[in-house]
Amino acid sequence: VVVLAFIGYNFANTYAQKKARAEVEKILKEAHLDKDVSYRSLKANIFSRSIKLNDITWNIKQHGEIVANLDIKSVTVTGKPDKDMKANFEDAELINLNVNAPLKTINKPIITIEKGFLSIKKKDGETKSVFKAEKILINEDLFENEKNPDVKRVLFNVFRMDKPINMEVETYANENTNTFSANHYTFDWEDNFKIDYSFKLENIDLKSLKNATKEINNQNPNPLAILNYLSKLYEIKPVNLKVELKDLGLIERVEDFIAKENKTTKENLLKQFAIYLKTTPFKDYSQPIMNFAEEKSKSLYIKVSNPQALTIGDIIQKLQSEPLYNVLKIDISN
Repeated sequence: VVVLAFIGYNFANTYAQKKARAEVEKILKEAHLDKDVSYRSLKANIFSRSIKLNDITWNIKQHGEIVANLDIKSVTVTGKPDKDMKANFEDAELINLNVNAPLKTINKPIITIEKGFLSIKKKDGETKSVFKAEKILINEDLFENEKNPDVKRVLFNVFRMDKPINMEVETYANENTNTFSANHYTFDWEDNFKIDYSFKLENIDLKSLKNATKEINNQNPNPLAILNYLSKLYEIKPVNLKVELKDLGLIERVEDFIAKENKTTKENLLKQFAIYLKTTPFKDYSQPIMNFAEEKSKSLYIKVSNPQALTIGDIIQKLQSEPLYNVLKIDISN
């Protein structure tokens, strides 16, 4: 029984690996990535129903030339791509191959990600997705060619470029109702700031968007198909937008930097900013904005709604003759 079970397991696992390899190659071909994405090995596990790809390389091209490689140590996928799929990846690096980039970054990573997660669920025209990336780091050498000393001081003395970034995105799309929403999009940059926002769009042709994406990825894209979708972007109706901005230490460094550059004090700088606010469309929200600027409150909440159900095209047209607060409803608070 043990021998038969062992033989059966090996046969099933070998069959599963062949089937998994064929499925991966099919997905890459359909996405027109079969010539740009390669991997060292593939393993399928019949018990966990998972596929693990090791040492993946994705050639990033610009005008037909490879300018970067996205190298990923491993990706483990469970489920079915067309229904319910989950993927975990580890140690991703974006390797710069552009000879016109700063010398210290050539053949070296410019962005690294320690680990990440992707989940996609599809059913009856609905798609729910979650994406997470942890400990994203930017290579400081990327800015070595920056000649403006003020820009360098802001990047290295004000922003903490050496601190990691965490991201999380949760979206929902419904092809039956032509709606798309980001339930939350979080960008958390340690010791700098955290921004969390959500939005909803109506009257968005998701099927045309899919077709346009395929055309863009196609080796011979149809420009008319892409232009046809771009023309429909003006018909999209933004419903609402919510933003939470949280200070993690950046505000104080920014104000100290500006005060020093202008040879003034932080107190005088804030007084000037308060006077300036009264001349802007946001004068009715001076108090919460000043609370945030003076660090009395670490968070600033912004809500933007579209009570007239205007399309993007209508909003652009109206903003040419009307102020923003007449076209959209805005609320700012702490």
